[in-house]
Amino acid sequence: MCEMNPYLYGEIIPSTSIGEYRLGIKLNELLNGIDVEYTLKKSRSNTFTHVVDIEGMSFFFDFSTELLIQITVSSGYKGKYKGLIGIGSILIEYKDQISYQLDKEDNDCGLFLPNAPGMWIQTAKWGDDNAPIELISVNKIHKNW
Repeated sequence: MCEMNPYLYGEIIPSTSIGEYRLGIKLNELLNGIDVEYTLKKSRSNTFTHVVDIEGMSFFFDFSTELLIQITVSSGYKGKYKGLIGIGSILIEYKDQISYQLDKEDNDCGLFLPNAPGMWIQTAKWGDDNAPIELISVNKIHKNW
């Protein structure tokens, strides 16, 4: 029997949080607050030092401060941005409600929402707004579009 995890249903808020998890918290604060199974990976990247994975979510921490700088949701996550788009959504279906465009500097199928800085979306096919959304990330570090 599959147990429902309430953290999988939180709202996606650009530059701020996904569900109960807020950007800017310390690594130990997150680990002490997680009551589900997780994996912790140490990275050799100059950008982030630890990655914590739980079902449907990944947390990336800054190399020097160990503060949470990015949250990415993937398959299994049920929460949405503005109650509209989430994992598996097709962006083109919301073109009248949400403005978005291709991030030409991103090679990972990235789309961004000009009215929601600090949030990016990856679809199953590069730059295809008719392909299902596979990843949604929020971060405090964003480009000036």
